[in-house]
Amino acid sequence: MQDGDGYGFDIASFEPDGRERLIEVKTTNGWERTPFHISQNEIAVAETCRDEWHLVRVWNFARQPKAFSLRPPLSAHIELTPTSFLAALR
Repeated sequence: MQDGDGYGFDIASFEPDGRERLIEVKTTNGWERTPFHISQNEIAVAETCRDEWHLVRVWNFARQPKAFSLRPPLSAHIELTPTSFLAALR
């Protein structure tokens, strides 16, 4: 079993017709364009499972939550900026 971000989505659900739906939720207290973190694994799963994967963007969470959904390819909707690196000794 995988823990944390290992699956590349938060919720495994189903469409009304029985097809699988994989939901990744990203929440911020800012407005809808507030940047959020997304892992390399989540991006990879979005690309691999394009038909099933949905990003649900929840914003203004603390005051009056609102949400919308984005579908792959993510590059059509968001700009990805690298913010950290994994360093391993040689």
